[in-house]
Amino acid sequence: MKAFPIFLAGITGICFGIGFLAWWIPRTTAPEEESAAQVIYLTSEAERQQFLATQGIPVCRCIAIERVTLPAVVDETYQPYAEMQAVQGLPLTDSLGTEAVRYTYIPDGPSTATVPCTELLLDESSQLIGAMQYQADQAQTTMTPLWTDTP
Repeated sequence: MKAFPIFLAGITGICFGIGFLAWWIPRTTAPEEESAAQVIYLTSEAERQQFLATQGIPVCRCIAIERVTLPAVVDETYQPYAEMQAVQGLPLTDSLGTEAVRYTYIPDGPSTATVPCTELLLDESSQLIGAMQYQADQAQTTMTPLWTDTP
């Protein structure tokens, strides 16, 4: 008769344990799936041009190469740009506070203020950490991601 309460306590413990694992396991694996970053290295101008072509960007020329220092934290000014890179799966936030190189491209042909510009941001190892397009005369209000799904 004493064995029955011990048996019942054991079964109850097993049920609670299974319930806890069923609740806990999905919570620990889901964030890893969401944080998969794109790993794209563009070490030469030819690779950058080929990458742009695969994104549907017409033949273009590089009009600026600038070394920039990324902010150490994402503030309200930098937030829209950081969110855009997250949507594209680019690891911008891993490089906060470091130096990067920004390449600006425009389509071949006459330059005007309304041409679409394409920017690629690469870290010191030439890994793509940011990409966007915008109208030259309205950069802050017209910036859009280069892609919205996996390139």
